[in-house]
Amino acid sequence: MMKDKLKSAGTIIAILILVLTLTACGKSEFGVTENTGKKMTVTAQNADKDAFFMVGSLDVADGEQIVITSALTKGSARVEIVAAAEEQSVGKLPDLNGEAILTADLENGDSVSGTAAAGSYLLRAICLEKATGTIQVEVKPSAWSNYMGKQYTGEDPWGNRLSVTLKGIAGNTVSFAYEAVIGEGEYTRTFLAESSGELKDGAIPFHITAAAREYEAMHLDYSGRLALKNERLFVTYETGSVMEESPEGGSAGYQVPALKGEDKTVELRAHHLDSEEPSGAAIAATEVPAPAHSVEVADQSVTTFQDNNGGEFKTIIPKLVVDGREADSVNADLRDHINRNHPLTQNESGVNGEETRYAWGVRGNIVSIIIIASETFTDGVGYDIFNYNADTLQAASNDEVIKSLGMTADEFCGRVADAYRAFWAGRPYLQENTSDLERSIGTISSDNVIPFITSDGNPGAAGRIYVTGSQFPESVKCFNLDTLEIESFAKG
Repeated sequence: MMKDKLKSAGTIIAILILVLTLTACGKSEFGVTENTGKKMTVTAQNADKDAFFMVGSLDVADGEQIVITSALTKGSARVEIVAAAEEQSVGKLPDLNGEAILTADLENGDSVSGTAAAGSYLLRAICLEKATGTIQVEVKPSAWSNYMGKQYTGEDPWGNRLSVTLKGIAGNTVSFAYEAVIGEGEYTRTFLAESSGELKDGAIPFHITAAAREYEAMHLDYSGRLALKNERLFVTYETGSVMEESPEGGSAGYQVPALKGEDKTVELRAHHLDSEEPSGAAIAATEVPAPAHSVEVADQSVTTFQDNNGGEFKTIIPKLVVDGREADSVNADLRDHINRNHPLTQNESGVNGEETRYAWGVRGNIVSIIIIASETFTDGVGYDIFNYNADTLQAASNDEVIKSLGMTADEFCGRVADAYRAFWAGRPYLQENTSDLERSIGTISSDNVIPFITSDGNPGAAGRIYVTGSQFPESVKCFNLDTLEIESFAKG
C-alpha cells in the first residue's frame, strides 16, 4: 500500500511542477517522461536554470543499486535520490527538502552509481544551467550481488593463507566469512570470523576479531576494507595485530608490521562455490566425464640395459591407441622425443643417461601421456607432459586441457597455489624460508604450469618450485590437484 501511495503522490508533484515550467517558459520542458518503478527518464528541452521537480518512486530491493547516466546534449543538471518518508500519502506532498542519499551533478556522458537500503525513493532534479537532453535513472543489480556465494583465496600481506567468502547482501550491507591460517604443522592457528559491512564508495569497511580455533588464547584483530575489481577481491589492511594472552594476565604478541602504499593490499582469486561449473577447489567432488573414445596407452618398445652390478635400466617408449587404431604420427613423435632427449647407453663403466617410463590418463576427449625420466647416477627426475585431443590426434593446448577439467585459468592457478602451500605445510624444514614458497607461487600461470589428466581422470599439474639450499634448488613437481599431494606415478 505504501508503494502505491508514493507513486500517486509523485505523479501529482510531477504534473504540478511540469505545468508551472511550461507556463512560465512556453517552450521549456523539464520532467519525467518514463517511470516504471525501476527506471525513470528525465527529459530536458531548453530547461531553464533552477527549473526543479520531484517525483516518486524508485523501488530498490536487496542487492540492487541505483545507476544515473546522462545523455544531456547541452547544459547540466543535478539529480538527487531522496528517501521517502513513512507518512507519505496521496493527500500529503513529499518533503521537497528531504536529505539526499545519492547526488549526481551531470553533464553529457557522466555516470554515477550508488547503493541504497531496500525501500522506495523519490527523485529530485534541478537544472544547474540551461539544459537539453535526457538522463536515465535505473535500478539494477548491484555489482556485489553477482558475486554472492563465491570464495576468494590467496595470501595476506604477511604470507598467511587467506579465504574470504561473500555470503549475502541486504540493502547495501554485505555479509562475509573471513578465514586466516597462520603458521604450519603443529603451530597452525586458524582464525574464523563472520562479519558484515556497509558499502561505501564501492568498498566494504571491516573489523575482524577472532580467537584461534586450535588455541583460544591467541587473538587476531584486523581492520581494513574489501573491494571488487575485474572479478577479483582486493583486501586492504589498515591496522592489525595477533596477540597471545599471558597466563599472568595481560597479553603478549606481535603487532602486524607497518605497511606502506599498495603493499597493504592483496588480491584474492575466486572459486565459484555455487556455480554449475566446478571450480578448482570443488573438482574433487565432481564426476569424472567418461572418455569420448576407446583409449589405450601401451608399450611401443622396451630396451633393457644391465649394469656391472646386475641392476637393470629400461627405456620404455609408449604408444597411443584410439578406437583400436595406433596414432602413428603421435607415436613417432614420442619415440623421437625420448631417443633424442633421454638417451640411455651402456659401456665398460656401466649404464649412463636416463631411463624412462610413462603414465597416462584420459578425461573426455583429452589424453595425457607423462614421460618420467630418471637419471642413472643421481636422484634427479624430470617430467615431459604430452596432451592430445583424441578427436583430432593433435596436441591439446593448456587452455583446452584446463577447460576439460571444468576450470577457468584463474581457478586452475589457484588450485596449483593450494598444492604448493600443502607441499610446504607437510615439510617442516621448508618453513624456515617462506620466501621460496612466495617465489614459487609468484611464477604460477596457465602458460608456465602444465595441466594433465591423472590415471584416475582427475586434474594434475606440473609446476616449478624453488627450494634454496637443496640438492635441486629449482625443480619441477607433479601434483594431483584432487588430493593436493605429489603425484608419484608409481611403477606398475
